[in-house]
Amino acid sequence: MRENNIDVNVQTTNEDDNFDWEVDPERLKHLVEKYKGEEFPLFMGEDVLDSNNVHIQALQSLIYDDETPESLAEQFRIVGNEYFQDGPKRYKDAILSYTRGIRQNSNNKKINSLLYSNRAHIYLLMKRYVDCVNDCRYSLQEDPTNIKAAYRGAKASLEMHLFRQSLNFVNHGLKYDNNNEELLKLYQLSRDKLECIEEKRKILDLNNEDRSQKDKVQLIIKERNYQLNEAIYDAIYTHHHNINLKNNELIFPIMILLDEVMLCEFICEANENSKISDHLKIMFPGDRFLEWDSQKVYVWNKLSIFYESGYPYEHTVWEVSINKTIKEILDQIKIIPKCPTFHIIASSSQYIQEFTNTIYKVIKDPSLIS
Repeated sequence: MRENNIDVNVQTTNEDDNFDWEVDPERLKHLVEKYKGEEFPLFMGEDVLDSNNVHIQALQSLIYDDETPESLAEQFRIVGNEYFQDGPKRYKDAILSYTRGIRQNSNNKKINSLLYSNRAHIYLLMKRYVDCVNDCRYSLQEDPTNIKAAYRGAKASLEMHLFRQSLNFVNHGLKYDNNNEELLKLYQLSRDKLECIEEKRKILDLNNEDRSQKDKVQLIIKERNYQLNEAIYDAIYTHHHNINLKNNELIFPIMILLDEVMLCEFICEANENSKISDHLKIMFPGDRFLEWDSQKVYVWNKLSIFYESGYPYEHTVWEVSINKTIKEILDQIKIIPKCPTFHIIASSSQYIQEFTNTIYKVIKDPSLIS
């Protein structure tokens, strides 16, 4: 039996020439999503692409043959922007697109700057603040006028509490747009935060300095074998002044008691190497008198001075010469109330008899009187 010979004539048409090869981007993305799990090179996902696959190499060659680094960088920027518009679920894809654009090594600095600043934007939203700041720096290197890069760098720096760095980014941006409201808001916020930090640092430094000074004062007192007691008299002055240190010299608050007229004077800072007479000359100069000194007997070189140490020498005072320094007196007696106390009485006053015979026991140490 003879088999029938069937001739099949394949007709060619001009249909391909009339086909619209322009593919809608949304349709293309749909196809990529639909077939990315299949072994179709055109739609394979990034994580399964094999650079050694000859089919992949051929496709990439077809895609890139007519493109320049500049055009490719721009296309990756556009694709990255589209991924970004899709929301957080596509942020990683957007980052990958911007990164590919950067790797084209384009000579178009504007596009390069946009690629970096766009990627920085996503890093900022993802709270990858270090990456954001780095990209903003690269972006501004490519194009110093990129205000968005300056803003995002400032914002990320602010989130990391790098307030001075934030101000640097803001100031850079304001050079090119000094009326930018967003930058001005960041400027004020960064400035306020920085001032707050600096104020706290100053307080901390003062506290540390004060603590260090107190430690040094205590060390000196210990080395000199001083016995430091609480203030003898509970006056307001004694609660707000302490023994301080200046140029390695102790500075004392001094209480002056004028027993005869029942008055109290206070010297806020008396250097330990100052003489008693140095202070008396200021208080009782001799060419003018206090209104209560009607007899004009309180003159600096006509006064009797008594030092009171307090515990364990209660109701006891030491007579001291006006030519002695505070240190010489304390070195001899070794007992210091928190606020060293001196009684002052006019040597010619009748009250001095009552003071030395009835009220206090007076110790007359030759080393303190002469």
